[in-house]
Amino acid sequence: MFGAAGAAVVLGTGGAACLELCPGAGAATLTTLGIGGADYAATHPEETEEIINAISQEVIFGAGKTADKWANQTASRGWTVDSIREAVINGQSSPAVNNLNPLNGATRFVNPTTGQSVVIDNVTKEVIHVGGPGFKY
Repeated sequence: MFGAAGAAVVLGTGGAACLELCPGAGAATLTTLGIGGADYAATHPEETEEIINAISQEVIFGAGKTADKWANQTASRGWTVDSIREAVINGQSSPAVNNLNPLNGATRFVNPTTGQSVVIDNVTKEVIHVGGPGFKY
């Protein structure tokens, strides 16, 4: 599903789904994700469960960036469908600052292989940030 910025990662619950960063860019097929997280999830189970449930249905890249910007940032920062999946499924989680919607809060998931982070708005359940190599939080 496309968000307001026209970019989305759609994760289906019953089979395949696709990643579309911008119209005409093509799609990569992936399987449905079982999503988890450590640390923050242990101390905030209800909030984390809501995020996990929403993400397991669909993940939308936030409207704070255009589809082109999302496509450029994911590519230049080395993100792939698999690395996003790895961060959410296997990564450590912690609270994050949400500069787009400060009252919403956010959760950061760290990819255990790359150390890079993906941040999700706790209320809208949109991806609001993908970090690059060496980003400090």
